[in-house]
Amino acid sequence: MKKLLVALLFFASAALCFARDTLSLDMALENMGAYFAERITAYTTKFSGEDAGAEAPVVVLPITADAERYKRVCERIQDDLIELLENGKVTVVDRRNTEEIDAEISYQQDSGYVDEEKANSLGEALGGRIILFGSWTKSGSGYRLTLSATDVRTRQVIGSRSLEVKHDGWIESRLPTHILHVGVRGGYVMHTYTMSDSFTAALSGKNMAYNFLFGAAQASVYFTDNVALQTGLIYNRDIVEYSGVETYMETQHPYKATFDSTSLIVPALIRYDFRPGLFVLGIMVGPYFTIPLGDMTYNVRYSTGYLYEGKDMDYAYSIPLGIMIGGSAGMRLGPGSLFADVRYGIDLGNVSIASYGILDVYKRFFISFTLGYEFGFLERRVK
Repeated sequence: MKKLLVALLFFASAALCFARDTLSLDMALENMGAYFAERITAYTTKFSGEDAGAEAPVVVLPITADAERYKRVCERIQDDLIELLENGKVTVVDRRNTEEIDAEISYQQDSGYVDEEKANSLGEALGGRIILFGSWTKSGSGYRLTLSATDVRTRQVIGSRSLEVKHDGWIESRLPTHILHVGVRGGYVMHTYTMSDSFTAALSGKNMAYNFLFGAAQASVYFTDNVALQTGLIYNRDIVEYSGVETYMETQHPYKATFDSTSLIVPALIRYDFRPGLFVLGIMVGPYFTIPLGDMTYNVRYSTGYLYEGKDMDYAYSIPLGIMIGGSAGMRLGPGSLFADVRYGIDLGNVSIASYGILDVYKRFFISFTLGYEFGFLERRVK
């Protein structure tokens, strides 16, 4: 028992240490700024001989990354380091680069590889005595920021530090969006059907609602970071029930009848997203098309217990179009995004059956509540 408790305490302590070692980007930069300001100041105060009392200008080189998608994050790191060093009374070189130097810096930044010898040469070319350079790499669910400071003349390492940085809303908002999103969703839908006047004039009927679980696949193509065209395939089943009374030989016979059909709903929606940090909030609106799958089944059960199983009937939508409006809320989770989705739809036409001479039967309304997961593909190039 004691061994088990010791093991649990060990793992809990390790987890807490790991949590403490993983910092926000702001905290990591403050830590780095204070560390290098102190190290550089201590180093320059030890200058002797010709260097005694001389200034040691610092060149902060662009931070390299293991992927182009982190370009905006690296730019922010470089800017903040310059500001933090200046606040720490360290002289930072005001760079006025030649095209050749700019090209070499761009090459190292794009390749994600830091060539220390070339970095020292760049520092000298830019008029610096000390260079501060480093890298930003993916590390588990977060990142690793590694920085080093070197004297370009003596090649002496003044300081080096590596910190684990957690993923947060600011970093997420600076990453490029994906052009294509593909996902699936499932949930609960509530249908309401309004029986048409021509149908209720022939048979006594009333409105009915039917609720069930359903599934859908969807894809979105983003033209900008925020605007997309969203489509998909929604498997839909309509079960419409109505009750009436049939009079036969002066005797009334109550009954309940059911229309049962399946279809595919294909939306074509314009979607607009808001991206506050790790979250994505979207609104969507547009038409949808309904494609019948097979025939419609018609059954009648009388109060006497007699069941009339009608033949399958040809049916169609007088206007196979509807209008859909909705919204969604999602957040990054693992390699993709988890989202909740609410939509309201209304058919523009009636469902009609040909068995009784093109008889309009009902008009459909629905509201759906679903949960889904989607993946992003084809990252938009960072400008």
